[in-house]
Amino acid sequence: MTNSPEIKNVDELMAFADGQLDPVRAADVERRLARDPEARRYVEDIRRQNEAVRRTFDAVPAEPMPMRLLEAVRKDRRPVVREGVRKLVPLAASLFVGIAAGWTINGATVGASTAEADLRGRTLAAFDVYAAEPNRPVEIAADGTGEMETWFSNRLDMRFSLPRLGDLGFHPIGGRLMIGSKGPAAMLMYENDEGERIVVYVRNDMPPQTRAAPAFTEKDGVGVMYWADGTRGFGVSARMDRERLSAIAQLVKVQFSET
Repeated sequence: MTNSPEIKNVDELMAFADGQLDPVRAADVERRLARDPEARRYVEDIRRQNEAVRRTFDAVPAEPMPMRLLEAVRKDRRPVVREGVRKLVPLAASLFVGIAAGWTINGATVGASTAEADLRGRTLAAFDVYAAEPNRPVEIAADGTGEMETWFSNRLDMRFSLPRLGDLGFHPIGGRLMIGSKGPAAMLMYENDEGERIVVYVRNDMPPQTRAAPAFTEKDGVGVMYWADGTRGFGVSARMDRERLSAIAQLVKVQFSET
């Protein structure tokens, strides 16, 4: 089982996978990957996560723009052409930013914010990538020693306790280091006796003062409940209906509220 703290320069590997290194540093990492299978697998995992996030959002631009938004654009036009153009340009930009997050019109947000949409997408991506993985779904096992909690507490810079879901029939398998928008994130995986798996995604890089009540969405039969509390964002994803997933998310929420 791979334990990512043993992989040196994890942040550099994440930057390499995201294409954010300059050519000289990227070449150094390429040479390292050629002789370090563990680091190479880590980079491949990050790229799989990124691709899953892209798949989650790519379908949204293909959706037709709601008629109410088209009407809002028409109403925003002014008789003076130059003034109208100046106001329509930022409006159009806000619409395209809103594609992945919820629509924005004249300063009013409809649906989720960009940060919440990113949280939702990454939670779904975590489930999509790892829940069906038979061999390496997690990096570190939940062995009851507290090692995983200490690891995530240090990496995410927050108090971190493994939620207990035994009352709902799920036991922890383990976890792995993931990526947020500005820093590391954590994924926890649970399983019941029927083989159903749950992913819990936790991050500590949400915009300050974020407050979002639990919300539900579903994509291709996979549900996700997500919420935010200050800089902390949480998501729970599984192939189950809203009622079951809500009960699990509530239990996770209560326990993280106690930390």
